[in-house]
Amino acid sequence: FIEAVRSLAERAGVPIDEERGAAPTDADRHKKEREALYGVMQMAATFYEQQLREHSQRSYALDELARRDLDPAHDAVQAFRVGYAPPGWDGLAGFLKKQGVSPAIAESVGLTVPRSSGTGYYDRFRHRLMFAVVDVQGRVVAFSGRALAPLPEDDSSRDPPPKYINSPESPIYVKGAALFGLWQARHAIRQDERAVLVEGNFDVVSLHARGLQNVAAPLGTAFTVDQAKLLRRYAVEVTLLFDGDAAGLKAARASEEACDEAGLDAKVALLPDGADPDQFVRSKGVEALRHVVGSARGLVEYLIDVELDETFNASDRREQAARFGRVSALVARQKNPLVRGMFEAYADRALSRLDVVRSGPNALAAAKRQ
Repeated sequence: FIEAVRSLAERAGVPIDEERGAAPTDADRHKKEREALYGVMQMAATFYEQQLREHSQRSYALDELARRDLDPAHDAVQAFRVGYAPPGWDGLAGFLKKQGVSPAIAESVGLTVPRSSGTGYYDRFRHRLMFAVVDVQGRVVAFSGRALAPLPEDDSSRDPPPKYINSPESPIYVKGAALFGLWQARHAIRQDERAVLVEGNFDVVSLHARGLQNVAAPLGTAFTVDQAKLLRRYAVEVTLLFDGDAAGLKAARASEEACDEAGLDAKVALLPDGADPDQFVRSKGVEALRHVVGSARGLVEYLIDVELDETFNASDRREQAARFGRVSALVARQKNPLVRGMFEAYADRALSRLDVVRSGPNALAAAKRQ
């Protein structure tokens, strides 16, 4: 109860009078330790922002923003605390050392990594465009760093770095329980009574910058039940706006169970093949994207249609059986019997159109028996 009162008071800005003199409890020590971690992440975010303004090689980061038609002074870029991790091995580590931060604390939140030989630490993020990951109380808990064009001195024979590097999990960050952009989007989501879920950091920032602000994204993971439950605090409806490719379809499939478990009314908005939300909004405009989102269809119906589309008849019997199995499992997972019956009828109609079983009621059950 005491911790709940303190947390709510801190969020509301209400001072709480407490008696002093008692020995600190384990809860007090734990709270102090976590506050130290939040403080270090705040320092790191400030450092990266400063490097984007001042570092001699910040042009690589600015070029990447310009390629997306994003101005570093734009409110959306500022709101997401976009910064630049310089290319040196210990720029951040040296900055934190000057601030009196313990190397162990910086390591515990994934900002630095111990050297494999000798002593000391080096920066986890180097020569990357940085996005701060903020929790639902507005505290920086992690970072996501995007690779930039290589520097002239980089070894061209080496494999290119991964496009994104994300902070590892820490005492203040669990990647499967956080959503990138939710803090910035929370008011718009409540107002619209709907959230839009995209795949990438740039998709979120780009859409926010163009006025579509009820947007968030998972952090390098499939959409999890914990993330769905977190989103459910703000809205009942979610529209999945994933890339129009095989990876986008895979992400939509993986999201259905989490949405169902959390009680989210899930829809899916279809982008042209090969397009992602950032590319689409830059080429077609925000009103075209709003139209796509407004034309979203139910996720379960969409997944049934994907399984039972025109390619079904060209599949061998083993592939057909696998598709039947996925549709049956999808329908059976619906908890509400009325909803389940509605989806059974929808699947029956889809099967009937394929002419693989005799049309009529219970076509799905007949197909399963075959």
